[in-house]
Amino acid sequence: MNQLITRAFSPELEVRSAGDGRTVTGVAVPYGRPQRIDSTLTEQFRRGAFNAAIRAAHRVPFTREHLSMGGALIGRLTALRDDEAGLYFEARVSPTVAGDETLALLRDGALESVSIGFRARQNRRLADGTIERVTADLRELAVVLEGAYGEHALVSSVRAADTGLSDADTAFLRAMIAHHGSALDMARDYLAGSPSSPQVMALADRIVTGQAAEVEMMRGWLADTGGAPAPDDAMGMRSVQAARILRGLPLLPLVS
Repeated sequence: MNQLITRAFSPELEVRSAGDGRTVTGVAVPYGRPQRIDSTLTEQFRRGAFNAAIRAAHRVPFTREHLSMGGALIGRLTALRDDEAGLYFEARVSPTVAGDETLALLRDGALESVSIGFRARQNRRLADGTIERVTADLRELAVVLEGAYGEHALVSSVRAADTGLSDADTAFLRAMIAHHGSALDMARDYLAGSPSSPQVMALADRIVTGQAAEVEMMRGWLADTGGAPAPDDAMGMRSVQAARILRGLPLLPLVS
């Protein structure tokens, strides 16, 4: 997976007064705490998910807002470790204009949230449908203006490439939306009928949950780059309507 995902969290951040006062500490992300991200995703992080980053903490940049969102590099992490609260970090803030400003705002309590940028490597679905992040690559830790891990995350997803989608990308996503939409329709029709096999019903439930989330994700990519299918796009319309039904949204008007 090459998608860069961000999750914001409001821990207790501390600027250490010892030394030169340029060390920031806190918890980057809690472990084992299910959080509802949106209508299709509840996730939690397993302890040990960031072991690779712990072994090379100095390679993780410390930023003021995420770089992909116009943020600035203000330093780097100097330590990472797992503890009872979650992934604990220590960061060294460089003596730059942005770094000095960030430290002042942290001391005043005007800034109090951090957001991780990560790439998921291994996930597993728990019995209740929660997606557990088993292993992930920590790519960035940002001090952000406001955020709460979960439903009120500032940014739920940042694309790996910010240059837009090629024609081939757009064609592939449109085709996959239609493909996933057909699977959604079949699964919903089956569940609305007279199913009898618990195993097949469970499979249909997984298809509905998983495919709806992927359809919405792909449509989000298209929308962000101006490539969303029009409401009368016959190839993707059935899947779009199915996804909206599953999310409790009104159907899009049909264009004749």
